[in-house]
Amino acid sequence: MPFTDLEVSILRHLRLAPSQLHPNSLGFIRALELTADHLGLAPTLPLFFYTFRLQRSCPRGEKAKWKVPKGK
Repeated sequence: MPFTDLEVSILRHLRLAPSQLHPNSLGFIRALELTADHLGLAPTLPLFFYTFRLQRSCPRGEKAKWKVPKGK
């Protein structure tokens, strides 16, 4: 299945290959796309990073992992 425009822009922005992401992260991206579509918004890179962020959960030098939405 091909990647969506948002998935491609996120991978390019983070300079990552798809295999470097946790499989669930693609689900978060898709959930944002569906929610944005339902609300009549464009799923953009700034909207994604406003909603989600990366958080290092390991010591420096090890892989960073996704963090679920910021609590506001």
